[in-house]
Amino acid sequence: MPDIPPTDLRRIQEFADTVFPGHQGGELVLWLPGRANAVFPVRVYLADHGEADADALSEIEQAAVDGLRGLEQGRKVTGEELADIAEYPFNGRFREALAGLVRRGVMKNHRPGYSL
Repeated sequence: MPDIPPTDLRRIQEFADTVFPGHQGGELVLWLPGRANAVFPVRVYLADHGEADADALSEIEQAAVDGLRGLEQGRKVTGEELADIAEYPFNGRFREALAGLVRRGVMKNHRPGYSL
């Protein structure tokens, strides 16, 4: 799947928020004949709506995401590098936070390296 610039992902999010107000998230699926489908998560970004929710990021998750946002676009970093950037120890707790962010579609694991 190609890397999609964050501005384009924001447009997908804005479309979902505008056309389907109050949605609880979902996926945008592009069917590609003869190839694997491209699937993009559409999340409920509650910071924009001023609400609290289970999808809100923990402090350690937010630090990891902020660390990736601070990198030049397209750069991938290992978990250890990201922990260093986020100023957290690279331990089980940090690895669990990364796995949760990948599972929820907030970041990608390219094996090796993470990106938004």
